[in-house]
Amino acid sequence: MDLEIRIFEEELITFINNSPLPIEIKRLCLLEIYKQTELTAQQVINRQSQEQEQKKEQVVMSE
Repeated sequence: MDLEIRIFEEELITFINNSPLPIEIKRLCLLEIYKQTELTAQQVINRQSQEQEQKKEQVVMSE
């Protein structure tokens, strides 16, 4: 998995560096991608937390 991550990262950096867009545009695009990824990750974490809480409640109720 570490190798896959390293390859992904290197390919992404190469793609960005090869783009003719100004560096500030690249930075803004990466910032927006980061924000979207962070929001998605937080949603996944919240959903998993809710699922675990529901499972705990079901176990308590069944006892």
